[in-house]
Amino acid sequence: MKSITLSRRTVLRGAGGALVGLPVLEAMLDRNGEAFAQGGPAKKKLIICMCGQSMGTGARADGGPERYYIPSDAGPGYSLAGKVVLAPLEPVKEHVTVVTGLKVPSAVLGTPTPAGGWSGLFHTHSWAPVLTGFSAAQSTTVRGPTADHIAAKVLEADTRRLPLALRVQAATYYGGNGATSQRGTMSYRQNTDGKFGRHDPITSPDGLWNSLFKGLPAPTGTGSASLPPADTMRLSVVDAVRERARLLMSRLGKTDRALLGQHLEEIYQLEQRVKEPPKLTAGCQRPPAPGPDPKLGLPIQTIGGEGPTDLSDGHGWSDEDRRAQLMIDFLRMAFACGSTRVATLMLTFFQSYMNSYSVTGRRSDVHELSHGGGSLLDHARMIAWHMKWYGQLIAAFKATPDAGGTMLDNTVIVMLQAGGYGQSPESGGKTYSAHSTENMATLYAGGSSAKMRNLKFGHHIRATGQHPVGVLISVLDALGVFPGGEKKMGEVSGVIPELFG
Repeated sequence: MKSITLSRRTVLRGAGGALVGLPVLEAMLDRNGEAFAQGGPAKKKLIICMCGQSMGTGARADGGPERYYIPSDAGPGYSLAGKVVLAPLEPVKEHVTVVTGLKVPSAVLGTPTPAGGWSGLFHTHSWAPVLTGFSAAQSTTVRGPTADHIAAKVLEADTRRLPLALRVQAATYYGGNGATSQRGTMSYRQNTDGKFGRHDPITSPDGLWNSLFKGLPAPTGTGSASLPPADTMRLSVVDAVRERARLLMSRLGKTDRALLGQHLEEIYQLEQRVKEPPKLTAGCQRPPAPGPDPKLGLPIQTIGGEGPTDLSDGHGWSDEDRRAQLMIDFLRMAFACGSTRVATLMLTFFQSYMNSYSVTGRRSDVHELSHGGGSLLDHARMIAWHMKWYGQLIAAFKATPDAGGTMLDNTVIVMLQAGGYGQSPESGGKTYSAHSTENMATLYAGGSSAKMRNLKFGHHIRATGQHPVGVLISVLDALGVFPGGEKKMGEVSGVIPELFG
């Protein structure tokens, strides 16, 4: 329960004019509502993207959803003719491998949960084994780290550095627009108490720019510059507002205290990247400041789902198109400037209530599109929206110089999905729906198979019955994350051999 009421414009003011914007707290809501010098060693990098929507490869009587999604031919040089979902990837298809037929095991409600599987409650538990490889049942959801945190301990220049976590969908758009939902997080790490908790994503493009790029000199047109001496750089903005933050914490409820603490930690982590001056090259330049973030859209439903759904203009949409473009621009530059080597980009929530109108022309939220809220083609177009940004991220990395070639040559970029299409455990397996982790697809992209232990790029690979975490394990192995150690995530072991060669 809220202890106080705050304006959404509330900021923390500290010494030296320091300002820190706040995340969306419950107290703000009403009831309605190392790029390297050229010639240096190539450093391997990883990005994991997430589409919080289900659309797998299982055929139905009407021929879909497979007819809009999955290439009919396997191997290299697959065709995307008629594949609405993957059509945005045509310009970068030679770099993208599509792995289909994947499956996360599940239990019918009331029966034991299988290793690496889920309990039969789709929205509550199915996403955790997709991210970690650990089974999820009852009240225990996340029991291990996600792939980004496993990779960061090997790939980052400072292995204590957290991976960069970003999210495009600005808010839940359900139940008051709270930002604390675990369904809006795809990055999990081990905390100091030994338990695994959320590594909440940054959702503000303006905040991201200010933290990462404000201290960089403006472009000079020469492709090189230097930062001011360290003693002239500003002190930590978190330190500057620490006392104000402590006072505010004492007035907030438990949920808001946890969220604000996490928010300040994320800002501090970003500042540590800025304090390590990047080597400016043709690939690393300060991007233009984005200006204020797009206006936050209103919830489409009230808390508890009471009242009618409102999908009119201004509800469920915070110009996620602009947010996605900015996030991709800044993510590319963060890698080019050496601010990070590992990141996650969550495009939409698991069980997303984002308004699909600007994408499909249909007054429906994204989640309902998979439950009859639109046609199968509408559903495909919505997933294609995710693929559009995935393709742009791949193209941006391909266009950015890096040691030994381009950044894409030294990076693997993965796209995960929340589910597939098949038998629904919630119905005892008697019906087919998107509440299923059968017939799933995972995509990954890169520019140089030779640099990634012969990981195949530009293929369609049918890996029937394999766990999607096997794709993540294979990618981590290609990046050298398991040097001499067991190739394992959670309760899933081993690479998928078909992805190599």
